[in-house]
Amino acid sequence: EIRYLFETEVKIKPTVLEDGRVDLKELNIIQTVSKGQCLAEKIPHTEGVDGFTVTGKVLKAKPGKPVIFKKGKNVIETEDGLRLLADAAGQPKLIDGKVTVLEIYEVNGNVDNTTGNIRFNGKVVVKGNVRTGFTIEANGDVEIYGVVEGAIINAEGDILLHKGIQGQNVGKLISKGSIVARYMENCYAKAQKTIHADSIMHCIIESGDTITAAGRKGLIVGGEVKANHEVNAKFIGSPMATVTKIEVGIDPEEKERY
Repeated sequence: EIRYLFETEVKIKPTVLEDGRVDLKELNIIQTVSKGQCLAEKIPHTEGVDGFTVTGKVLKAKPGKPVIFKKGKNVIETEDGLRLLADAAGQPKLIDGKVTVLEIYEVNGNVDNTTGNIRFNGKVVVKGNVRTGFTIEANGDVEIYGVVEGAIINAEGDILLHKGIQGQNVGKLISKGSIVARYMENCYAKAQKTIHADSIMHCIIESGDTITAAGRKGLIVGGEVKANHEVNAKFIGSPMATVTKIEVGIDPEEKERY
């Protein structure tokens, strides 16, 4: 037989906290594996043991039937043929009987109570919005086609928002790559590389490289904008005397450590 070392059927299990409360945002829907992790083991067949009739005649045993692994994408078989290993980090799935590792986790709707928080070893793509109070953590890029509300997006790669973020002063974008958005409002954003948006309003923004407000508006108003190399915008500040703080020339992380 084949013994699978991951859940082949998704079971929604809300996380039970130590005090007995249930966290409905942690639904444990997504499984993740690392490259090289064992996904399935083959239990070899046996030759069988001969038996006897009541008169002592030998009854020859039939040997067991060998089982065959079915491999999908991003899966390799060990040389001894007894194990399947992940050839990439991602989500293990059994698709048409084939063990597969998906490098992209795609949400066709919103990130809300139906999906719970998302933590994934790869790229995350969200076709809808990310609702207030939810979290996305990815070892790859995060790409969102809808609006990010007061949510937390944490990516090892880049963050790409096709619309933008209305952070309600609780939303956060944290990237070890770059952040690109159409607009950023009332949020905190931190990127080790560049940050690029059409408009940045009332945000606390930190970049280890360059912050650019370019496009039709090219606007930075309110909040604090800190970049290691350059801040580039068409308009900074407002005739309404909104306080807008700009810092350039020192890595925000270094300054924080000082």
